[in-house]
Amino acid sequence: MFYILLTLLLIGGLVALLIHQVRLKGYLGEKAVEKILAALPKEQYRVYNNILLKTDYGTTQIDHIVLSVFGVFVIETKNYQGWIFGNERDVYWTQNIYGKKTRFKNPILQNYGHVKAVECVFSDFEALKIIPIVAFSGRSELKVTVNSENVIKFSQLKDRIGSYALKRMNFETVLKMGEVLVQNNIDSKENRIEHNTKIKSNLKNNNMIIVNNSCPRCGGNLVNRNGKYGPFIGCSNYPKCRFTKKI
Repeated sequence: MFYILLTLLLIGGLVALLIHQVRLKGYLGEKAVEKILAALPKEQYRVYNNILLKTDYGTTQIDHIVLSVFGVFVIETKNYQGWIFGNERDVYWTQNIYGKKTRFKNPILQNYGHVKAVECVFSDFEALKIIPIVAFSGRSELKVTVNSENVIKFSQLKDRIGSYALKRMNFETVLKMGEVLVQNNIDSKENRIEHNTKIKSNLKNNNMIIVNNSCPRCGGNLVNRNGKYGPFIGCSNYPKCRFTKKI
């Protein structure tokens, strides 16, 4: 019994260490991007980091939001290394480090949810231009198939933001939007714990739904399909529902 308990403790400690390492990498990536964004001209841009917004489906955490006279930039940070594979409609992308493959949620789809939350927060502001950006660490090599030009490296971030030069609002409006964003930011230790717990619960529930051959998005049936990148599982309600999962 002693050896069983010791083994369980060791496994628990290893899992906790791995979770800590993942969170640390994410934190360091966000800090690196914060430094890049801090160099944007203060008379045209306002930067907000690590925002937690309430939505109709719970809460959503956004790494960076940049308000500017040229539009609103919603930035998802990925501090990953190795080869990154995926396409725009995949539910998951793949990280490959010397043959070791790890799946992670498609950051374009992830950031789409963030954009919708930002739209709700700024619903009183007309003709709003929202630009989603996914930024990867320079240690990664992007081998993704996407239509967007805004899946980039950290080093490209400042130039990409600067490429949007059409003025869409005055700076007074930017400041007002900043006040609204701060009012809607519910970031706190308690809310952060609740947010992370909800994510784990949703992931477990989605996996159970898929095992039962149901689409976790719309409840439709899942069917086997063949595509350009090989076999995959898709929703029978396509094109209304575009859920896919690689086999």
